[in-house]
Amino acid sequence: MKYLLLSAFLCLMLLCPCSYLYALILPLSSPPVAKHAPLTSSPTSTPTPTSTPMPTVLPMPSGNLPGWYKRESPLWSGYTASKRGVVGVRAQWIEPEVSGGPGSNVYIWIGVGGLAQTQNELVQIGTLAYTDSSGNTSHRVWYETVPQLSQLTEMLVSPGDTIFAVMELDPGSNQHWNLSLRDVTQNTTFATRIDYPSSQIFADFIVEDPHLNSTELSAPLYPFQRFTSVSFTGAQVHYADGWHSIGALPMLQISMLQKGKMVAYPKDIALPDSFSVIHTSS
Repeated sequence: MKYLLLSAFLCLMLLCPCSYLYALILPLSSPPVAKHAPLTSSPTSTPTPTSTPMPTVLPMPSGNLPGWYKRESPLWSGYTASKRGVVGVRAQWIEPEVSGGPGSNVYIWIGVGGLAQTQNELVQIGTLAYTDSSGNTSHRVWYETVPQLSQLTEMLVSPGDTIFAVMELDPGSNQHWNLSLRDVTQNTTFATRIDYPSSQIFADFIVEDPHLNSTELSAPLYPFQRFTSVSFTGAQVHYADGWHSIGALPMLQISMLQKGKMVAYPKDIALPDSFSVIHTSS
C-alpha cells in the first residue's frame, strides 16, 4: 500500500506542485541540555517523548492565497509552510496557562521538516509544559533533531511570558543551524549551534501532543494538557529572498483529532502572520 501511495504522490506532484502538501506528521522526541552546556541525562521527573511518523491523507484546498490546505493529525495543531528552500523560521507566542493530571504535557515549537519526504528529518526549538507525578507543573525550553531525543534545557519560563524563537541556517549551508529562544518577559535567552542536514522544506508552527516513549504508530499518546489559547505572532519563514509572513504563503492548516474528537485547532491566519491554537476543552 505504501508504494501505491508513493506512486500516487509522485504523479500528483507532476500534475500539481501543491499536491505534495499531503504530509506525514512527525511528533516530538527527547536527550537534555543545560542553559549553556549539555546535561548527561534527562531529569528523571520528565518522561521522554519520541518521534513517530503519522499516516495522512491528501489535503483539500480551501480559499485563495493567502489561504491553506486542511488536514488532521492526532499529534499536531498549527500551520506548516510547504514551500522549498527554507533557511530560517521565527515566531513569537505567549506561554499558556495549563492544567492536567500527572504525566500530562503540551509542546509548543517552531521547526523545519517532519512531513512527507522529511518524515524522519526534523529540527525544532520551543517550550513545553509538563506535570509530574506529584502534580507540579514546569515550563521549560527544549530543542530537538530527529531521530535524536529532545534536549531539555535548564531554562524555565512562566505562563504569560512572551516567547520569541528563531532558527536559521548559516549562509550557504544546509546543516549549520543557529537556534535561540528568548523569554522577552524575563529577559533570559537560550541559544545553541548544531550541525543537522536538512532538505529545507516544511516550516512548522505547532502545538503538539507526542507519543509516550515510543516510535510505534500504535503507541499511546501522553495525556494532553488543557491550555489557554496559544497566540502566535510574527510567524515568518526565511527564504533566499528574505523573510515572508505566513499569510503570504501556501500553508497546511493542521487540526488535532484524537479518537474521532477534535482536541485542538488553529484559527484562521490573521494577516499578515498571526494565529491562535485553541484547545476545545479550555
